Amino acid sequence: MAISWHRPSDEQILRFLERQDSLGLTYPHIGATAPDASLPQGYVVDHTRVPLGRGEATYLRADAA
Repeated sequence: MAISWHRPSDEQILRFLERQDSLGLTYPHIGATAPDASLPQGYVVDHTRVPLGRGEATYLRADAA
């Protein structure tokens, strides 16, 4: 069976976002990752960094992404 993919219409996207907006979050610690917040016990902060490259061309590609 082939699955047909298509971009949703603007109306479909809006309805989806409206439905999501009425749902609660799936975690209790809202705001815990804000820069000035302290994390609850058991949270691990991942400070992994990966270089993308150098120069203006790299910056422009990353900005476009």
